[in-house]
Amino acid sequence: MPEPEIARWVDLHWPCAAAMLEAGLMNERGEWLDGKDLVQGFAAYRERLESLSK
Repeated sequence: MPEPEIARWVDLHWPCAAAMLEAGLMNERGEWLDGKDLVQGFAAYRERLESLSK
């Protein structure tokens, strides 16, 4: 990815990554923790978005 695009990519993906980190689904390196899955990750992201819109 070209360096000028990195900030935009981070802005787009950070809310999702933050939700998954807070929910304990992945570690700080972006690795999924054992027993966790993508469905749980999307649920955490959806819950985070809903809480921000209130």
